[in-house]
Amino acid sequence: MKKILLIGIFGALTGLSQGASITIQNPGFEAPNLTGGGATWSNDLAPGGGWLNQDNTASSGNSFIEAIGGFAAEGAQHIGVASAWGIGQDTGQVFAADTRYTLLIAAGNRNTSFTVAGNATQYGLVDGIGGIHAANTFDASAVAEGTFADAPALVFDVPAGSPLIGQPVIVGLASAGPGRAHFDNVRLDASAIPEPTSGLLAGLAGLMLLRRKR
Repeated sequence: MKKILLIGIFGALTGLSQGASITIQNPGFEAPNLTGGGATWSNDLAPGGGWLNQDNTASSGNSFIEAIGGFAAEGAQHIGVASAWGIGQDTGQVFAADTRYTLLIAAGNRNTSFTVAGNATQYGLVDGIGGIHAANTFDASAVAEGTFADAPALVFDVPAGSPLIGQPVIVGLASAGPGRAHFDNVRLDASAIPEPTSGLLAGLAGLMLLRRKR
């Protein structure tokens, strides 16, 4: 009976950590499709939907979806963003109480001409008027040239009573330093904030199992 109880505790803790994906439109920047020949880049974000430039336009010379052979995290394309520029997407969701949001992106190092030392590939959760709720900055020049790698996850908690509750969840991507930033495979999950006692319960459960084995 005790063993069943402990398994139940572990099951409850695991359930708390499971997240649900929030839909990102055109997360890998595969639209418009540039792989059929002709142009290998486009300033038009509209065919994929979702993404807009920081000036709320769907086309700007400062953001460009590109198809460069082999330079992608998934699929065949990515997006490049010029220095001091950004794009964003309103996910259609609103911030919920007691919820943890985890944002993941792949950041690329095209070459030393575009991904310069001190690169500041920035990704975060923002509001509709340019305010930043949370952001990470990653130096993509540390990634092997011609490849992408996942940047560290951005983890952002919205506790009960937060003024953000009910506000739109907007993903922001930017080049906050010199040179370009290259993004691909954007992912966002939402899960319950772990209870403060979760670690304690897990530790106690482990000790009880150890004593039982002895």
